[in-house]
Amino acid sequence: MRLTSQSDFHEALLDGDPNLLDLVGAGGVAVAYQGRVEARGKTPSPEQLRSIGHHLSERGGEPALVTDCLSEQHPPARACTHVASGLLAVPLSSSYTDCILWFRPEWIRTVRWGGNPSAPGSSTSARAAFTRGDPSPRGRRPSSIARCRGSRGRSTRASALRTAAASVVLDKAAEIACLNVRLASALRGRDEFLSVASHELRTPITTLGVQLTTIQRAVERQDLRADRLQRRLDIAGRQVDRLDHLVTELLDVSRIAAGRLDLQTRGVDLAAIARAVVERFEDDARSRGAKLSCEAPIPVIGTWDELRIDQIVTNLLSNALKYGRGSPIIVRVHGTPQEAILEVHDGGAGVPEEAQDRIFERFERMPTAGTIAGFGLGLWIVRQIVERHGGTIRLVSRLGQGSTFIVTLPREVR
Repeated sequence: MRLTSQSDFHEALLDGDPNLLDLVGAGGVAVAYQGRVEARGKTPSPEQLRSIGHHLSERGGEPALVTDCLSEQHPPARACTHVASGLLAVPLSSSYTDCILWFRPEWIRTVRWGGNPSAPGSSTSARAAFTRGDPSPRGRRPSSIARCRGSRGRSTRASALRTAAASVVLDKAAEIACLNVRLASALRGRDEFLSVASHELRTPITTLGVQLTTIQRAVERQDLRADRLQRRLDIAGRQVDRLDHLVTELLDVSRIAAGRLDLQTRGVDLAAIARAVVERFEDDARSRGAKLSCEAPIPVIGTWDELRIDQIVTNLLSNALKYGRGSPIIVRVHGTPQEAILEVHDGGAGVPEEAQDRIFERFERMPTAGTIAGFGLGLWIVRQIVERHGGTIRLVSRLGQGSTFIVTLPREVR
C-alpha cells in the first residue's frame, strides 16, 4: 500500500526501509491509513495493533504520544512488551484513525548493588542494610559485587526516539512545503499563461472572422470592388500570419520542454538570411513609420539549421519593431574566422539594467510592453535556439538610448 505518490517519507515507511528504522532507533513501525494497517520490522500482532489503535483513538485526537512503558497506559500491551514496550505515535489526521506507530522493545535494566548480603564475606551491617531496602547498603565495602535485575516492562528512554522521528517528520514536512510552494507558483504561472494565450489567440481569430464575414456579405451584394476586397484580404492574411506565429511559439515551447529541439544543419549564409528577413519586414516597418536597414555586405557562412537561424532573425526583428517606437532599426551581420555575429539595434525606450537578464526568461515581457500583444516567449525561444547551436545572446541597452541584441554563433555546431 502506498499512502501518497508525493511523500518519500511514507514510501520509506511502507517499503520497509531499514535505514529509517535505524535513524529513529525503532525496532518496528506500523502505519494505519484509510482502514488498513501496514507493519514493518518487529511489531505487535495484528490483533494487538488493533487493540493499541483503539486505545489511541480514545485519546481524543491528542498530539503525538511518547511513552517508554506502554503497558502502564494500556495494560493489554503487557503481552507484547518484547516488541512494544516503548511507543511513539504520530497522528496523520485529526484522530488516530490514520497514524504512524514506532515501537521499541522492552529493555531489562541491570543495577549494580553494593553486594549480595548472602554472599560469603559480606558484613553484618551490609546484610542489615539490604534487609531494610537500602539501595546502596552502608558499611564496609563487600568483597563481592552481585548484579540484580531491575524493573521490567520498560523500553529505553523514548526522548531520543521522539527527537529523531520529529526531525525526520519536520525535514520531510519542510520538503513538502517547498514543493507545495513551487507547485502553487507553477499552477499560477500556468493559469496566467492560459489566460494570456486565450486572449492572444482569440484576437486574430476574431479579426479574421470579421474580415471573412465582411467579404462574404460583399459577395452576396455583388459589391466586389477590387480595392476594398484587397484591403480585407490583406488584413485577413496578416491575422493568419499572426496565428501561425503564435502556434509556432507554442509548439516550440513544447519541443524545447521535451528536449526535442532537433537541428537540421547544413552550410548556410547568415548574411543572406538576414537580408531576406529584412525584405520580408519592409512593409510592416513602413506601416509603423520605422526605417529598416540591413548591413550585411559579405557572406558569413556557417553550418547551422537554416530555418532556426531565420527564426532567430525574425524574432529579434519583430521584437525591435514592436518596441522601437518607430525609431530606425539596423540589422548587422559580420564575423571572424571562428564566429558569426548578428546584431539587431533599435532606438526605442531601452530596457532597465535590472530587467535585462529577466527578459530572456519564459513568459517575461519587456517592462515597456504595455498593451503590446505576445506571449513573452520570443526572446526565450531565441536564446534556446542560439544555445542549441552552441552560441550566446546578450543585450546591450540603456534607458532612452535603445537596445542592441547581439548573437554570437560558432561557425559549426559543436
